[in-house]
Amino acid sequence: MQHALIFTNLFLNLFMSVSPSKFDPCNLRSNKFARILSKPLGDQILHKIPGIGMHTSEKLQKTKRMTKAEDLLREFTHTFRSDDEQFRLWLMKDYALPEYRATECTIALIDYIAQAKKNYWPLP
Repeated sequence: MQHALIFTNLFLNLFMSVSPSKFDPCNLRSNKFARILSKPLGDQILHKIPGIGMHTSEKLQKTKRMTKAEDLLREFTHTFRSDDEQFRLWLMKDYALPEYRATECTIALIDYIAQAKKNYWPLP
């Protein structure tokens, strides 16, 4: 519930600060990811990453795949930060966690890279 309230407030603040003709829903995801990836992830709870919800997090705990998911997340952020071409190759790998790769997390990262290039943002 608290996440929904924070998301709503963030959305309203973003929407009010941008003229409707320039509003791009991808910016919301991109900005969220930019904030998350602008600092080391460390031991952040997996469900705080966009696309990794509580349901997926619980499922990973039950199937004892949480360590695999955390390793995957570390590899994900390392590859994302190092090289765009390597990141694209990484996305094409076949992992045992399809619920991870098919989430909003991947879409948000792709959007973020596109927005970063378009707006000349430094990639984290």
